[in-house]
Amino acid sequence: MKLSIKGSRLTVRFIEDDDSMDNWNELLSWKEATAAWQEKDRCKDSQIEKAYVQLHLKMERMANGARLRNPDHFNTENSLPDGKKFYAIKQGKIRAYGWFSNAEKGTFIINHFAYKKGQKLDVADTNRVVDGWKEIERGGK
Repeated sequence: MKLSIKGSRLTVRFIEDDDSMDNWNELLSWKEATAAWQEKDRCKDSQIEKAYVQLHLKMERMANGARLRNPDHFNTENSLPDGKKFYAIKQGKIRAYGWFSNAEKGTFIINHFAYKKGQKLDVADTNRVVDGWKEIERGGK
């Protein structure tokens, strides 16, 4: 849990963290999401850096108890197998998908980052979150 963001109210943890990384911009899903953004929208490196900083600030505010403004910064996305919801922290066309954990009290788990192609939630993103949720919350798929 080297990359977690600890605040006064909760911890934001990244499911992809393998303790070898110094920053969450090294996570595979972040790299994939930003590469897709560059390819599809020809965004500049400076836009990606800005998105990283803005997402990090949002996660820090969330960890310290601030509510992110819906739907501009934080969206309820879909249901998890237990009937609770998962969410997206938004910045530009990048989304950080995650949920409030029952297995790890006081933790919001970021499952993965994704490039948002359109208005609708991609089924692949839902499936990926559900798989991650099963791994963390139920101890396996």
